[in-house]
Amino acid sequence: MVRNPPERRIRWLCAAGGAAVLAFVLGLFSPAVVRGHARLVRSEPAAGAVVRVAPALVRAWFSEELDPARSVINVRDARGVLVGSGGVDLNDLERRSMVAKLKSLRPGTYTVAWQTVSALDGDLLRGRFRFTVASSGGEVAPQQRIFAVVHLQEDR
Repeated sequence: MVRNPPERRIRWLCAAGGAAVLAFVLGLFSPAVVRGHARLVRSEPAAGAVVRVAPALVRAWFSEELDPARSVINVRDARGVLVGSGGVDLNDLERRSMVAKLKSLRPGTYTVAWQTVSALDGDLLRGRFRFTVASSGGEVAPQQRIFAVVHLQEDR
């Protein structure tokens, strides 16, 4: 019986290890993994935006279909008072957007908080962002100047 020389075994182990690493990396980027959560794609007003005219609603678009029964969006003023709420836009046939109807907004900073539940796999994701309504002269008080901050929280 002829045994494989040690160099051949080492080459075989390296090739097998490389194939395993490649399979793992490709698995990380497979559609099933990438599409695991309904992530915020964009919004109106945009995260961090300073608008001169108070919006009547906030609209947010997500990366995949949402479960209408469990996905919500809320808007609060700087004191934490609820100024608008909503859910999945039922006019969106793909069910990838949410709308919150707003009360009449005064100048100030508002926080939009959302919770999505994926219709594909039931995964839950929460996040929030802020936007500012400038005063009628377009001024934004220094304490109201904000940067786009999107906070995400995954629940498993």
